[in-house]
Amino acid sequence: MPVTLALVPIIVVSLFLGSFAQASAYTCQSLFRDSALVSDRKLGVPSLEKGTGFVIPNENNIGAEISRFSRASEGIYVTVGTERSFMGAGLMGGKAKALVIADVDARVVLFNRVNKALLALSESRAAYLELRLRSSFESLQLALEAKQSKLSVEDVEALTSREVWSWWRSTIGDSPLWAEFHNSASAGFRGANYLFDDAVFNSISKLAKSDRIVVLKMDIASSEFRDRLHLISRGLNQKLSVVDLSNAWQEGYIGHAGTVKMLEGLREDMTGETRLVLTYQATDVSLAGHPTVFKFSFIVQKDIGAPSEIYGTLSNLERLDPSRRAHQNPRLNRYERFD
Repeated sequence: MPVTLALVPIIVVSLFLGSFAQASAYTCQSLFRDSALVSDRKLGVPSLEKGTGFVIPNENNIGAEISRFSRASEGIYVTVGTERSFMGAGLMGGKAKALVIADVDARVVLFNRVNKALLALSESRAAYLELRLRSSFESLQLALEAKQSKLSVEDVEALTSREVWSWWRSTIGDSPLWAEFHNSASAGFRGANYLFDDAVFNSISKLAKSDRIVVLKMDIASSEFRDRLHLISRGLNQKLSVVDLSNAWQEGYIGHAGTVKMLEGLREDMTGETRLVLTYQATDVSLAGHPTVFKFSFIVQKDIGAPSEIYGTLSNLERLDPSRRAHQNPRLNRYERFD
């Protein structure tokens, strides 16, 4: 018995060293970093029969807002969606110290998980394009094998599933629905499309390579997300720079009441300079052949005011959206002062 007990520490150490050797392909940062900074990892592949959801970007005039994004303060960029998340953070010109993307759509979450892993893996914009648009699963694995010592555990996991990569190839890489975003000559997304813009690419590539992109399958208006974001803010010692809701603030999504409640819950991690970004449709998508134009509104936290004023702001903004005007007074209003 004494001999057996004496061997226990040796066995434990051996097991630890064996585990450490097996994990040595990953960085210490990814193994031991704050658990609050880890993305959701146990995600299944969404059924292709359910469509693409909100994976394909459509706010194609985001590049026109570069001056307003670049005026944001340093801190954490919080948002929903897919490409608009990466573009928005990239347009901040290095001021985004972390990117937190929360969404309830499993397809959106999976896209963001794979995309951030590809950004972390790629040495350059050209290498990223090759992986994103043309890589087979086998060539992806070769690239991963050569680089995985610099990747986080979660990024390696996102790129080692053949099923996930098959979903990516069919839904993103080979899909004609991405023609505008994947075309360097397209006027859409000009000035913001990091696939063809080195400055924007470098900004988000740096975030990905430093494990500062967190992807969560959560309702951005939930208390669960509020608590997680507080841990992220505290762990990074960074306040929220931008809270970008796209059009999720509209009724039918988070809604006005949910938006007000969410903003109240996040005040602890905001500053007076935190910017709330809201988008709305400026043209009616129901008009055949008429392209949809999305407008962006930036509201500085110190100007948001009391809950009653926030309600008024959101109601006024909704009247500017032609798809939301039914049975509403279309008269424009005081919202313009926030722009």
